[in-house]
Amino acid sequence: MRETPSPAAAPPAPGHRIRLSRKKGWRLPAGAVKVDRSTVLGNPFVAGQPNPLGWGTVRDAEHAVWLYRTWLTLPSRAVLFDHQRHRATLDKLPALAGKDLACWCTAGSPCHADVLLELAARRHVEDWAAALQHSAVPVTTLELQLAFGQYAHARGLQPTDVEQYANRSLLNLLTAERESRAAR
Repeated sequence: MRETPSPAAAPPAPGHRIRLSRKKGWRLPAGAVKVDRSTVLGNPFVAGQPNPLGWGTVRDAEHAVWLYRTWLTLPSRAVLFDHQRHRATLDKLPALAGKDLACWCTAGSPCHADVLLELAARRHVEDWAAALQHSAVPVTTLELQLAFGQYAHARGLQPTDVEQYANRSLLNLLTAERESRAAR
């Protein structure tokens, strides 16, 4: 008698965003994960505060969520700002698949929990998160620019100093890449 192969485990149903509340009697639903700023999964980018990825200020909630997505989807080697938190968030991402995530953002407003829900729902999220942490892909121009922005922000350098340094380094990187290709 032939055995029928067992069907592959169905992916978990997508989670939802829940708004945290201080109302009397309100409790976090069972199985939901709190992802506000008091946790490692919280968004480190705050509207009105300096942008730790480079120059300027975080303009508003939408900009903060965009920065969070950019920061979280960069390979770890390009992250100088809160590097340990970046790695910890990527480590926890697979466990969020199918879970409800709780944050203080109002329904319909931009929220980093939506980014976490989207990324956790990716097929093979474990492989994707591991690849970001151990990427051997060549450094991109965006990674280089963000790395210099973070470096400058941390050291209080002026934009002109960093732009000159970044342009020289980028030129050196591109020249080395061309020479490497020519040698092959």
